[in-house]
Amino acid sequence: MVQKMVASIYHELRESCNDTLNMSNIILDHLFPFALNQVIGRTVEPLYIEELGAKIVSVRDMYDLIIRDPATAALEINWRDFVPFINRWLPNKKLHAMLNRVTRRRSAVVRALIRQERELLSSGKEAKGYLDMLLKEGDIISEEQLETAIWEPVIESTTTSHVAMVWALFELAKHPRSQDRLYKEVEEVCGEKTLQEDDLRKLPYLKAIFYETVRRHSPSPLVPLRVVHEDVGDRRLHILLNIWGANNYEGEWENPEVWKPERQLVFPVEEDIYRTLTFGAGNRLCVGWQQGVTIASLVIGRIVQNFKLEMPTGHEEDYETIVNTGTHKLRPLFAILTPRTTLSHHKSTF
Repeated sequence: MVQKMVASIYHELRESCNDTLNMSNIILDHLFPFALNQVIGRTVEPLYIEELGAKIVSVRDMYDLIIRDPATAALEINWRDFVPFINRWLPNKKLHAMLNRVTRRRSAVVRALIRQERELLSSGKEAKGYLDMLLKEGDIISEEQLETAIWEPVIESTTTSHVAMVWALFELAKHPRSQDRLYKEVEEVCGEKTLQEDDLRKLPYLKAIFYETVRRHSPSPLVPLRVVHEDVGDRRLHILLNIWGANNYEGEWENPEVWKPERQLVFPVEEDIYRTLTFGAGNRLCVGWQQGVTIASLVIGRIVQNFKLEMPTGHEEDYETIVNTGTHKLRPLFAILTPRTTLSHHKSTF
């Protein structure tokens, strides 16, 4: 996935007369198919979905239907919820209809993916992915549970990593000294060879950049409410854990509004997961946190290894965000990319 992403950047720079690229889209166009591949166990192609008007749905459209649209719908506020007795007698039918439509369309895509995988397994396809393992269990879980089990890892692995990568590249483009320090660190460890996963443990500054980015730009600003089966303290309390607040608490972080990777270098390796609350904690710790850190770090490191990043004029202070499934940049990240002359020989290898 990372190699294909870097190759696509080289391709766009060669084919266009513009060195300013939409990095948000480039990352998403590779990350979402990768997440689908991880869950489904194969490369997902455009899909015929009868429930959506018998149309062929592209992989990019799948992203809109199963991630973007539900995330946008989740931001809708029903003021009647603040006056429960009104909501009971005068429900917001327009809002409910929209939410039901989004849910039906998302479910149609997920069901189509499950249906296609069942057909492939029955025709002799080797079981490789997470979905294959679930399907082999037979009727242990319901169809609704199966849909959720497939949808959740796709949205979780796509959102957090995408937020971290985009904001990290934004900050590196804004802070040339940090970018130069990272490039020199990668160059010292890798030399002329391409950065690989095994190299990450030798790159403390790259790790610091990742953790400082998810501190400054928390992918999930709040931990969703959880259902418990017994009273814990006062049963009337509804507690939302403010991850953004914890990551920007002045009592813990000096000048928390400043992006400063050097502050993360003091943490020992064994405390990686506790640097921020990005991946949760305790029994509900995100099971994919190590993969998320690895993939995001590889993408950030490989892009800086191959390209110098600069901010286009007027984009330097574009910190506006939109919160849905994560704390995304409100506007896509556009960056000026210049291939590193010392790695020019890599162009012919993609």
